[in-house]
Order: sequence, then structure tokens, then C-alpha cells
Amino acid sequence: MNEDVVVTGYSYHTVYASEGSGIENTDPHSIDYSAQIPKRSDLRSQGLSQRLACFAAGQALEMAGIKAKNEILADADVMVSTHFGERDEQIDSRIFEAYHGDSVDYKTLISELSNLRPSLFLAQLQNLFAANISMVFGVTGMSVTFLGEIQAGVSAVEEARNRIVSGRSSVALVGGIFNGARPDMQSYFNPPSGTDFESTCGDSSLDLGFGCGFLVLERASFAKERKAKEKAILGEVVHKNSEENLVALKRMGGIDYVLTDVASSNKKIFDLTNGVLNENGPKYFGNLAQSTGSLMEASFPFSLCIASDVISGRLKFPITQSIDSPAGGKIPQQICVTAVGSEPTIASCVIERGQQNV
Repeated sequence: MNEDVVVTGYSYHTVYASEGSGIENTDPHSIDYSAQIPKRSDLRSQGLSQRLACFAAGQALEMAGIKAKNEILADADVMVSTHFGERDEQIDSRIFEAYHGDSVDYKTLISELSNLRPSLFLAQLQNLFAANISMVFGVTGMSVTFLGEIQAGVSAVEEARNRIVSGRSSVALVGGIFNGARPDMQSYFNPPSGTDFESTCGDSSLDLGFGCGFLVLERASFAKERKAKEKAILGEVVHKNSEENLVALKRMGGIDYVLTDVASSNKKIFDLTNGVLNENGPKYFGNLAQSTGSLMEASFPFSLCIASDVISGRLKFPITQSIDSPAGGKIPQQICVTAVGSEPTIASCVIERGQQNV
């Protein structure tokens, strides 16, 4: 089957958007999660990141007009990219306290270590990011959680799109969540000096964000049949090494806008991007890592949500570099969304304005 894959719904949230980016901040502690997660038992089984992801997923389903439509959701897929499962920070603190000083409180330590079992705090399981969404909203097709930093988000989108293109699915809910505010994430990506651990993105510290993004993807004919409004058309996800891909951007006729999430510590990729930008390449470049902090597993789905919002005319393109001034707030017709990992590889996807965009 050779048919377009369209975006019919999307939702995104970020906690650390910088002023001037045009992206609205979300306070995850002040959200009324019951608006999307009505059962208290579901809320109790989820940590903060899972609640935010589930909330955004529900909003995306609402925009697409398929929330609570069991006849559609029964065959819809769920693809979620994330990092580690949630942590119970109170238990972690008590474990560290048991090691306080030169003595070890073995009684407390053994007691608290037993509380780390996932059967007592299910949110520790990474696969529950997708499973919780599936259970809360009745999305009972294939349910997969992808792990592995930025590439996980690329893989989630790519798999969801490929299943639709191949005819194995008609609808997919795909997204990612990353909470860089967690102490364990800070230690993992920005280890203290003098330790044996190294940051995954080079020698410099990595500015981490906290956010998520979810999209509803559909086969174009299926969306047309149910009279859904196309927010955007999602192109193929293409993998190349960074130099080949960025140079190729110069040859993309008519694509003046590039949106990415490049960690500031990844100087080689950043310099390559600057070089392409200044050699008759894309006119406008938006680096979301500078606006929201790097969202790792969530970065690619989040960037696609931002691109969909820009193409829909709801958000101005978040320019961080440009070779000329934007012309009268013109709405882009195409945006090239790229994802750059810690290794010299990059994935790109062109998102276009939908025919029935509103």
C-alpha cells in the first residue's frame, strides 16, 4: 500500500520552555489529571511522568475525535518511547539514609529494598507507559514501549508509520515522555566530576528538559472515510549519518524550515548544522533543546507535535537561527524534523500541511 499517513490529533507539554520560544509551559503538579484519567486506581498506579504522558495521550485522542470510540480504538496501536520507569524518591532517600556515615542500618536497608519490587510500585516498569495508556483509553491494538534515548522516539514513530503504510494498522497513537528533572536522570546524564561515569553526550553537561508529545496517526483513506480533519501529512522517516543527512538538506527543494533537538554539548553536530544553514540550505532553524532542554526519548515525537502546531497556524516557528527574517508570519507548508543522537547518526522526517488543515 502506498498511501499517505496523516496526523489527525496531537498534544504536547513541556515544563521548562524558555521565554520568547512561544511554547507554553505546563506545571505537571497543577494539572487536573482526572479529566483524562478518571479512575483513582489508575492514578495511584502511575508516577508523575506516566500521568503527564497519559494526559497528553488523551488530549491527542480527543483532538482526533476518536476518544471513547471503541470500534476504532480496539484495533489502534500504542507506541511510546521513554527512559527508565518511575522512581519512588521517598524509598530511594530512605535507602541512602540507611548508608549514612560509616555505619549501615541493615534492618532498615533490607526493609526498604524489599519495597523496590515492581509488584508494590508498578510505575517502575517501563512498559507500563504504553500499557497504562492502553488500559485507560481502551486502545487495544499492539502496545509497545521503546527504550534508548533519542533513537527510541525515532523508532516509535517509524514503527507506527510503517505499520499503517503496510496495511497492518489504520490508526496509531505514538509519543514519548522524558523527565530530566528526576535526580537519577541528572546523575545519569550529568554525573558528578570525579566519578567513573561519563555523560552520554560528550564532556559538557547536558541541559535536560521535562516534557512529552503524542500524535494520532491514521491512514489517509481511513481518516477521510470517518471525515477526520488532517492536521498534517507525515513523511517517511529516513536514516543517514549526520554529515550526509545535513548536506542533503541543502538539496530539499522548497523546505526552508528545519526543527530539531540538538544537545548543546554535541558540538560536532551543532557546527555541521550551522555550516549547512549558511550554505544556501534551510533559511530557518529551530533547535528545541535551546528552548525546552533536551527531551531525549520524547524529543522526536515532541518535535513532530511542535511542527504540526506550526503548520496548523497555532504556533509560530521557534527560530533559534536564521539566514533572513521571516516573511510576515508566513505559515510553513513543510517542515523537516530531525533527531540527532549521541552517536553520529541522524533521522529526518518531512511533515507537510494537511489538505483539510484547520
